Amino acid sequence: MGNVSTRLLATATDDKVMRAARKTIEVATILAPACGLSTTTLVENIRAMVREVWRQPQIGQLGKVELGAALRSDGNGTSLP
Repeated sequence: MGNVSTRLLATATDDKVMRAARKTIEVATILAPACGLSTTTLVENIRAMVREVWRQPQIGQLGKVELGAALRSDGNGTSLP
């Protein structure tokens, strides 16, 4: 399991997050934050991490559908804008 630094997710630009996600994907089969997310974590950085997963050709279509559904929901079945 690979991880992206939670400090990076809270403070870095989305470009840096995408690069870290890409490096993690190269060596791991699971991409996740390193630990629990801070309340200061930028939502855009979480989306950037997921966007980088979408860009990877080795991710199957089913995984992409599941990721898309997760991004459009607040976890309670409510769609997000």
